[in-house]
Amino acid sequence: ISTDMDILRKDLLLQKNNEEPISRNVLSRAIELLPELNLIIMDDFGNYSGHCITLPLSLKAYELLKNREISDKELNISDLANYKTMEKPVFFNYDITADCNDNIFYLAHQYLGFFKNLSSSYEYCSYTMRYDSYKINEQLGMELIWENPVQIDGLGLEYRPRFYSGNFKRYFMQE
Repeated sequence: ISTDMDILRKDLLLQKNNEEPISRNVLSRAIELLPELNLIIMDDFGNYSGHCITLPLSLKAYELLKNREISDKELNISDLANYKTMEKPVFFNYDITADCNDNIFYLAHQYLGFFKNLSSSYEYCSYTMRYDSYKINEQLGMELIWENPVQIDGLGLEYRPRFYSGNFKRYFMQE
């Protein structure tokens, strides 16, 4: 697990424009609470190929994120909750990425399968900066809650951080 954690943190630092990602403690606790949606995949040679990080949030933490009172970097262990004991669990997609489309499809299949089989009502949210993630969130039926002004990353590319919320009910009805 220590090696996996090192790999994840290294990749997150690259993706988050070298901003400090969530702490090891928060990530470790999220894995304990929600192993089904906290995945790391390796190729046949043992090389990192992708990951999915989802935090089961308390309703209070969700409201704070939604209302911009805290950022995702400020989440701590006390903001996590056992989704199995919540009337309406909240799932925060912190990060999902892979080295190729096949691997992202694999992770997305695992991810969507979890929600398709979830019997309770739930809230899903994500904070995304990738342009392709905007379209995916819209296709999945998420509602844009807020967006930040355009920013420029280390490569000179523009992005607009956005916060989405909702559930996949409409998406699953289309199948």
